[in-house]
Amino acid sequence: VEFAHDDAELLVLAQNPTDVLFEWKYDWSNNWDSVTNWSPTGAPDGNDHTAVLGAAITSPETVITDTPVTLKNLQFDNINSYAVVGLGDVTLEADSGSASIDVLQGSHQFQTVVNLGSETDVDIASGAQLAFNNVLNLNGNDLNKTGAGTLQINNALNTGGGSVIASAGAIAGSGLVVGDLNNLGATIEPGNSPGKLTVSGDYTQGPAGAIRIEIGGQLQGSEHDLFEVQGQMVLNGGALEVTLIDGYQPSVGDRFDILGFSSSGGSGLDALALDALNGNLGWDISSLWIDGTLSVVSVVTGDMNGDLMVNLGDVAPLLQALTARDVFDAQAYAVIADQVGDIDGSGIFDLGDLSAFASLFGVPPSASASGGALASASAVANSRAA
Repeated sequence: VEFAHDDAELLVLAQNPTDVLFEWKYDWSNNWDSVTNWSPTGAPDGNDHTAVLGAAITSPETVITDTPVTLKNLQFDNINSYAVVGLGDVTLEADSGSASIDVLQGSHQFQTVVNLGSETDVDIASGAQLAFNNVLNLNGNDLNKTGAGTLQINNALNTGGGSVIASAGAIAGSGLVVGDLNNLGATIEPGNSPGKLTVSGDYTQGPAGAIRIEIGGQLQGSEHDLFEVQGQMVLNGGALEVTLIDGYQPSVGDRFDILGFSSSGGSGLDALALDALNGNLGWDISSLWIDGTLSVVSVVTGDMNGDLMVNLGDVAPLLQALTARDVFDAQAYAVIADQVGDIDGSGIFDLGDLSAFASLFGVPPSASASGGALASASAVANSRAA
C-alpha cells in the first residue's frame, strides 16, 4: 500500500473494499471513533482497514479508544509520540494474509489492551520504538518482529499457543512473555536500562541472535539486568554481551545474577563479550551455565587455568586457547582466554603471547621441555592461521 497524504487520493483508496485507509488529520488528542478526526471521514474499524497515525501532530498526543477497534494495519509515522489508550481493545486481524503494525519513525505506545486475531508482522524502523504497556494477547497467533528498531514488552504478553519470533532489532522491556520466545536475529535487552524481562516458556536463540546485559550495580532489576527464562534456554549460536554502565566498576567478590533458566541446551554461544574490568580483576564465568551468575575475581596474566598461579600447568590450556578455542571453553576454566592470555600486552591474545609466556620463565621457547611444547604449538597455530 502506498500511504498518500492527499485527501482525494485517500478517498480513492478508501473506496477500494480490499484496501481501506484512514489517516489521523488533526494536531490534538481526541477519540478514535470520532469520524471527523480521520481523512476520509469515518473511523477505521474493520479487518480490511488501515489506520495511519502520521504527520498531523507536532507534539505528543493521545488517541482514545472508547470502544473496541479492529484493524488490518496500523502505521505510526511521526517523530512525535502517539499513545493509543482507552477501555476499547485494539485487535489486529486481517481479512486475508497477515495483519501488521509498521513504525516508520518515533517512539509510540499502546496503553490499551491489544489482541491478535491473525498472524501479525511488527516492523519497527531503525531508531524507532513501540511499547506495549498493557496486555498483549496473541491468541495462538505468531507475532513476527522485524526491522532494526525496538519492541518493548512492559506488561504480560500472552501467547496462547502462539510464539514471538524476533528476526531483527531489539526486544526489550520489563514485562512477561507467557509462552515461547524464538530469537532468530534480534537482541534481547531486559528492562528499560536496566531491568528484568521474563519468558515463562522456552527461549531459543539462533546464530544471529544476542542477549545484551547491562550492569551498573549489584541490585538485580534496578542496577543490573536479569533475563529470566522459566523453561529451557536453548542457545544455538549467537552472542551474550555484558556491558558496564554509568561508570560502574565491580570489586572482587561481586556476583551478578544475570540469567535464569530451568535448564539449558543447544550447541552453545558463538561469542561471549564482556566489558574489561579495571586492574587485575576479571570475570569468573564458571557458574554462568549452572546458575546464571557472573562473579568478579582477581586474575593473573598468563594464568590460563584459573589457579591464580603462572606455571607449567598453564601450557596446555594456553595452547588450547590459541589452537582449539572450543576445547578450551569446554574445560570451564574460571578465566576468559582473551582476558588473561594477553601476556605481551599487545591488547590482542594471539601467537605473540606464546613467546611472552616462555619469557616469564626466563628461557627461549626451544630451550626446555616446556619451551619445546610451546615451539611445537607455535608451529601448529601458524599452520592453522595460514
